[in-house]
Amino acid sequence: MNGILQSPAHGPMLGDYKPPAGGPSLEFKPTPAAGQTAQAADVPGLVRRAQLALGLGYPHDAARFIHYAAVSSTLELTEEQRTIFASAHHHYIVSLLEQRAKLDRLIQDAKQRAASTSSTTVTGTGSVPKPDTRQVLSGVTVVSGPSPVSAPTNLNKTSDIKPSAATVAALFESRALQDYLGNVEFKLHTAVDEVIRTISQQLLPRAQSDAAVIWCWTMLGHYHRYTAQITLATLRFENKMRALSYYQKAMDVLLAKPGAYLHVEQTKSTLNQYMQEVSLV
Repeated sequence: MNGILQSPAHGPMLGDYKPPAGGPSLEFKPTPAAGQTAQAADVPGLVRRAQLALGLGYPHDAARFIHYAAVSSTLELTEEQRTIFASAHHHYIVSLLEQRAKLDRLIQDAKQRAASTSSTTVTGTGSVPKPDTRQVLSGVTVVSGPSPVSAPTNLNKTSDIKPSAATVAALFESRALQDYLGNVEFKLHTAVDEVIRTISQQLLPRAQSDAAVIWCWTMLGHYHRYTAQITLATLRFENKMRALSYYQKAMDVLLAKPGAYLHVEQTKSTLNQYMQEVSLV
């Protein structure tokens, strides 16, 4: 039972972000061709496609295929399907985290370039007259040098502060990267929310075996622990408590029928480790 996140507390942390409503989904629903009616999903075929996409390094497609297979079936997930479900979503979310970390670095680099390449350009012709020199002799003020009134009228002096082209380019790059970063964070939140909803509303009610029930509770613990990292600070404690409660539910099922589940001690140790890691979020 490796779980979808080996150690969420040790991965890249996301800032507080509240995703907007709507947006991309993990749901994969093929549209029937013209003149054809919708048919029942080919669950074994979807599982094979998920395996293939995962093997080829396309975690998003793998997650979509296995997600559709999971919600289309009326039976509990088999052990193989649970493994693919966990692995596909794990790799998809990790890929989003890696994209976010890379974008963070690129944004910081762009901001540093903008700061280092900013310059002040001063243009002008003519010369600035020397300041007046005034001497006081016996109460009489003697002025040497041109007075402000007699300054040359053809003096053309302008001083403009203009950002360099490199500065403008770096600022535009930073803003574009920030927009893309917001899209990545939105996908991350959407994926996590949909997995929680699918497991709690569909997979857990269909689970019959102790192994399937333990897997569902553990996955819910993983995803609420993970949500605690990427959600608003005001909701972090609530998700941490939910994660602990779901891990405890998995532990209760395990201890109630220890003989019905393989690797009891290893699973118990893993669950204890997960619960300890919640405090690190």
